[in-house]
Amino acid sequence: WPRFGLQIWGYSSAARLNALGEWYMDPRPRFETGTGKLDYVTAIQDGDAKTTALFPGTSAPTSGGAADGFREYTVCSNEYSSVLRVGGWGGNIHTSDQFLTGTVKNFRYYDRVLTDEELLRNRQVDSVRYFGALAVTNFVVAVEEGADFVATPAPGAYFVEGSNTFSVARGTDTPTHFKLHDWDEAQGKWVNQRQVTGTDFAYAVIGATASKMKVTWCKTKAFMLIVR
Repeated sequence: WPRFGLQIWGYSSAARLNALGEWYMDPRPRFETGTGKLDYVTAIQDGDAKTTALFPGTSAPTSGGAADGFREYTVCSNEYSSVLRVGGWGGNIHTSDQFLTGTVKNFRYYDRVLTDEELLRNRQVDSVRYFGALAVTNFVVAVEEGADFVATPAPGAYFVEGSNTFSVARGTDTPTHFKLHDWDEAQGKWVNQRQVTGTDFAYAVIGATASKMKVTWCKTKAFMLIVR
């Protein structure tokens, strides 16, 4: 395999990939976080497709240019074969502008291109291990404010693979219905609320992905009689 260099450029909160055999490959696939830190970075060199990709998410870009973390190439030189670099690029040894600033908590190297599903599994494991929460969720369980129920699983955010049945049982209060909500990514909020009678809901992932949903378990509303 040709030269592969993954520069985690802590000085400017950027990542840059040099995966070709030439010493310089400009413009190189890169991205900047703009938040002052890099939580995740994945670099892919696909020798069959002759593409390189560098991205922070769980799905590799398939088009665009170096600024989008993507680049196509035609040939690879063997001049720098068997050279692997991870972290600071070095650059001018009298400055620190290209040195790694921070801590690498985990590094994985594969001799093949991972699928999006495999990338997502790795991300979920790392996110829980190092940050205490799932990186990607597709279902949220909530309980109506003031209600005392026994929800299975407990209120929180989950990632469902395949299918799962969510249910609720009586605590001090009696559950009678639930509200379903859909997540609108563009608006950044829950939409399309509808009310359903019952104490369980079966959620199934159709295909590779599923729209994010939320269930809110609700109790019986107080009876009100108005006499005029």
